[in-house]
Amino acid sequence: MNFNNYDFVSFDIFDTLLSRKIARPKDLFSLIQANLSYDNKYVAWPELVDNFSVIREKAEEKARKK
Repeated sequence: MNFNNYDFVSFDIFDTLLSRKIARPKDLFSLIQANLSYDNKYVAWPELVDNFSVIREKAEEKARKK
């Protein structure tokens, strides 16, 4: 995979390689979404900023179906 065209890539490596201090993996998506709202780099993508958690969960569902 070529990741050079992406500013942000998200992987779930927790409980496999790292341990997390967050109760549920989905809670991390909300934290990322909050951080995106403070980064001016993403102002051109309000749908991503406003819906990151949902977009990330759907991407995970799609990946698991493959």
